[in-house]
Parts: sequence; structure tokens; C-alpha cells
Amino acid sequence: MLRFLSSLGYIGYIPVLPGTFGTAGGVIIGILMKKAGNVFYFTGLIFLILITWTLSHLVIKTTGEIDPPWFVMDEVVGFLISIVFIKVTVGGIVAAFIIFRIMDILKFFPINLINDKMRNGTGMILDDMLAGVYTAALLYLLNPFLKVF
Repeated sequence: MLRFLSSLGYIGYIPVLPGTFGTAGGVIIGILMKKAGNVFYFTGLIFLILITWTLSHLVIKTTGEIDPPWFVMDEVVGFLISIVFIKVTVGGIVAAFIIFRIMDILKFFPINLINDKMRNGTGMILDDMLAGVYTAALLYLLNPFLKVF
């Protein structure tokens, strides 16, 4: 059950680009949560952050692996943070998806420090959460062009 939940129903076991596929799963979850309304979205986001934090610690405890590629719930939570304030439009979701993946892969400062120094469950999800914050900020700055807010 731990691997099923941590890998978003085994999506994380796709052999190529598991983080990208995990983020794609986050797109579906995010759209459904946004359609349910703001209260549900924020409550669900907090719930998923807590579940993902718990899962990250359990993965390390049971497998000894820190941030294995199949653990994609951190991508889901990071993506949900990135779309927290935008409208659900095709352009907005696509822009968020692309920017989030770039932020998550390149790990700009201080995401790189979290990824390198915090080798624990909190670090496993915190780098993706911060990538989501960076994405949300960049979407805000690009809003005059993208019209996502």
C-alpha cells in the first residue's frame, strides 16, 4: 500500500520520466480539486501535504531510499501549490506544468540546497513544494502575457 500511494497508483514506476508522469497525475487531481471550490482545494492541499510528508518518512524508514524516482507524490503536491491561485484554463495548466517541471528539474537556489542537504522525508517534499512556490510566483509575473489569474 505504501508504494501504491507514494507512486500515485504505480505511475512513479513508469520507467522514463516518472516525475513528469507524476506531475501529469497532479494535473488531473488539481483540476478536479479546483472544480470542487476553494475550500475543498485548500483543505485537500493541506491534507495531501500531510499525507505526502508522512509517506516520505515511511518510505525512508521501510526502504532506506531517500527520494526514490518512484516517489511522485511530492511532484503532485508541488504542482498543486503552483496552481493554487490560477484559473483552470488550458493555457494556465500547460504553463504551470512546463514551468513547474523546469523548476523541479533545475532546482534553482535554494531548492538545490534543500535537495542536497536535507536528506530526509521533509527534504523529499520541501524541494518540490518550493518549486511550486517559484512556479506560482513566475506565473504571477507572467500574468500580463498569460492571463492565468
